[in-house]
Amino acid sequence: MIKKFGDYMYYLLSTPYKQVRKGDNQWYIYFSVIGQLFDANKRMFQRVREESMVRTASPLMLPEHGMDRLLTRYDGESWGNFRTRLAMYADTCLLGGTETGTLLAVKSLGFPDVEMIPCYKLDGNRDRWAEFYVIISMDADDTVSISHEMLRKEVRKVKKVSAKDNYQFRFGLECKNDETFLLDSIVYHLEASWLQGHTLNGAWKLNGKMLLNGIRNNNPLCVSHLIEMENEVWAEGHIETKHHWWTLNGAYKLDGNRRLDAKITEEAI
Repeated sequence: MIKKFGDYMYYLLSTPYKQVRKGDNQWYIYFSVIGQLFDANKRMFQRVREESMVRTASPLMLPEHGMDRLLTRYDGESWGNFRTRLAMYADTCLLGGTETGTLLAVKSLGFPDVEMIPCYKLDGNRDRWAEFYVIISMDADDTVSISHEMLRKEVRKVKKVSAKDNYQFRFGLECKNDETFLLDSIVYHLEASWLQGHTLNGAWKLNGKMLLNGIRNNNPLCVSHLIEMENEVWAEGHIETKHHWWTLNGAYKLDGNRRLDAKITEEAI
């Protein structure tokens, strides 16, 4: 498969023009030089096509797409989250003021598992009828790179004006316990049933009206077990919160925009 423009043009030449070896062939030399210019232009057109779309644009061009949408990248926000916000901007604006639009705004920040619940359904307080909770579920090992201020700002852009927003993070842990127990004994109480069985207890007169044809019925046996156990389960854990944890890895400029006041808070849960 021919990939270069110069090779393709040389391929189109008729046989008489190819009799001279390529090193001395003036046509081949000409197409090699001109072909490089066409190849460079081709790459430029392909890059323009990629940069014109949010999905394939480079980090250098994403702020330009943000200017068209009046969006800027937050401090500490990853380029992936910024790209997602730009891509979802139209749908988020279209659904502004609705629950779907609010959820879409939160998902664009990199939180896929999110739901909205009225406050009174969580605490039973009917006085909070105009408030709602944005509940974000995450794994305990996941890292939150979005600040609370950033999350609140994006939600308040699209939420219903008369509603007050609250937030709750739920971190899940998966625990697996293997338990074994020794069962000492099981006592079964079986009762056989009889069909048309008349007991000779003096209540019946043997006058020929009753037919003593009772038979023992072999009914299917159903056995159910009820086992009650009490287990005392406890676990210890802690949560670590990092504040302004800027890593000096060359990604940030020491130009006064960030304050080096990092701290780590560890709490028991």
